[in-house]
Amino acid sequence: MEALYDDTRPVIPDYLFKVKAYRYRAARQGWKHIHLDKVESKKCPSQVRIITWNVSFDMSGPVERLNAALRHLETDILGCKKGEAPDPCLILLQEVNIKMFSYLLEDAWVRSNFTITPRQPDRWPKNAFYGNVTLVSRSICIVDCGIVHFGGSVYQRSGVIVDIRLKSPPSKEGGGNKDSTGIIRIINTHLESMPSGLAARRVQLDILSKLLFANEELQGGLIAGDMNSIGPNEHDYPAELGLRDAWKRGDNTKEAHTWGYQSPENYPAARLDKVLYLPGRGYKVEEPKRVGVGIAVKDPVSGEETKLYASDHYGLDTVLRMTR
Repeated sequence: MEALYDDTRPVIPDYLFKVKAYRYRAARQGWKHIHLDKVESKKCPSQVRIITWNVSFDMSGPVERLNAALRHLETDILGCKKGEAPDPCLILLQEVNIKMFSYLLEDAWVRSNFTITPRQPDRWPKNAFYGNVTLVSRSICIVDCGIVHFGGSVYQRSGVIVDIRLKSPPSKEGGGNKDSTGIIRIINTHLESMPSGLAARRVQLDILSKLLFANEELQGGLIAGDMNSIGPNEHDYPAELGLRDAWKRGDNTKEAHTWGYQSPENYPAARLDKVLYLPGRGYKVEEPKRVGVGIAVKDPVSGEETKLYASDHYGLDTVLRMTR
């Protein structure tokens, strides 16, 4: 196996630091950071929709493709009429490049209905020209935010962390825990690419899995994103690290694949994108459904009517629901 690290590569530590969350303030005509965890427990939802999607940084028409992706999520997936607020949800995006980031901050639906983290690309690892961005609907109470930079990553990969407060449903007997809340950690990640990144992906996923129970305040959590699972036995990694895969129906079927049907590259189709969670923590995670299948726009560069897909990846859509 080709080594990812060698004696000439500098040793760079993994780095975890806090970041702020921002909402657009129309009165001040800008994105302003918010004070976290100021929502009363009765306003916390008991379930959240979680959508993850690698929107491809290097395909033609990045702004046009991102607009198509957002409109697909807004209307087709979340069922919002024009400008309408969605039900409690998080949208986890990977491979957002600089042009896409700027457009994301200008989008009217995003401005009106979401909190964003990070606010600027300078929070990504050094020299990264694309990265992860998490959108959190305003109906969700955010407790904390952070980002982990994976040390030694050839592709400047990271994980964006958002801790949210969810409300447990009332017990069947009534009373008791009706106002009980728990903190759930949602991690948006893009692991190392290519066959040479096999060893790094295992280390990166191990780091993220440990962050799901990093302190006593956390009830549990979920990791979602582009896992780049192309090597032998990589689909076994989550279970070996104490995680459960929300997808239950096998790895090598057309229904399981999230990449390979909308890509110009001649590689086999694969299940690269996943939703993984820490089990047995008082919540359930639904088996994800694919989004973004066949969503396309006219190529703004060539001007041809040929399909330019919103991304070479399909996204995944799931629900995390508190059970106690």
